[in-house]
Amino acid sequence: MKRRIFLKRIFSSGKIQGKLYPFGPRSVNRRRPLPLRARGTVPIGSPMGAVPLLYPFPFRFIARPKNAMMSLVPMKKSRRHALGQHVLASPAVLRKIVSVIDPKPDDVLVEVGAGRGALTAALAETAGRVIAVEKDERLIPALTHDMPANVEVVHADILSVDFRELRRQAGVPALRIVGNIPYSISTPLLFRVLDDRELFSDCVFLLQKEVTARVTAGSGSKSYAPLGILLQNEFEARVAFTVAPGSFSPPPKVQSALLTLRRRLVPLHTGAADEPYRAFLRAAFAERRKMLWNNLAHRSTPATLTAAYAVHGIVRNARAEELSADVLFALFRSLYS
Repeated sequence: MKRRIFLKRIFSSGKIQGKLYPFGPRSVNRRRPLPLRARGTVPIGSPMGAVPLLYPFPFRFIARPKNAMMSLVPMKKSRRHALGQHVLASPAVLRKIVSVIDPKPDDVLVEVGAGRGALTAALAETAGRVIAVEKDERLIPALTHDMPANVEVVHADILSVDFRELRRQAGVPALRIVGNIPYSISTPLLFRVLDDRELFSDCVFLLQKEVTARVTAGSGSKSYAPLGILLQNEFEARVAFTVAPGSFSPPPKVQSALLTLRRRLVPLHTGAADEPYRAFLRAAFAERRKMLWNNLAHRSTPATLTAAYAVHGIVRNARAEELSADVLFALFRSLYS
């Protein structure tokens, strides 16, 4: 009897723990509670009929609304989750990464997102100097306390770090930049590397597999994009190996891969990293399903496009993703030189 009165009060008020639900006083028969048509639906006879609740839960939880609502409150994200960081938790994968980086006594390495310092300590064993950049202020004290003397911990956002000043202070011709990159800054960091390319000899980044595919893709691939074209012009790009989600804490929902970028002595095309060519690529790939002609029509006259297409043997219905980086750069030079 007490349970029936309790349920009647809940349904007649239309509230559970201060939350309004889509049913009112007529949702429950005055003489006895009516059965639910299905789990998570309004009782038969309600003004709305059998409509799914906003927050479905089993009928037996209605007598304990506090517990029911606690299970529906979204969990607060941790600081590292908010930063997009998944900490590498596999010693075997860590050893493979260090092997690919292969730090030497003369090297000055800049580590992105040092985290708890597992990779930092491993690199410091053989590297001349490691500059560990970490954005999360809560991790700085432990990093500073536990690291060897050749590790310098910098509390900063890697996207705002002055790499030119770091190189000047280190007194080396070029820096090496490595790390397990937070997913949220993957693309901005790669463009930052492209902008400051003369400061780095190489990069070794643990990234989303999808991002590494865009960087290393060739023409004819769905992953072929301006980012990869620009980076491959200045660096030799290669995927060393892939990493399963279970190697991280917390596990991401996607696979990761280790990307290596080694700066070329001479770029494939001089001037291909400058803004005019970047703008051309953005326009060319703006709508991938459209013909390249249509994407460039607002930037060039039909006569200019016709002449340039004829010179380079490009068919009228070609898409940007079908053309090699060499052909795209040659077309750019023909149109805008």
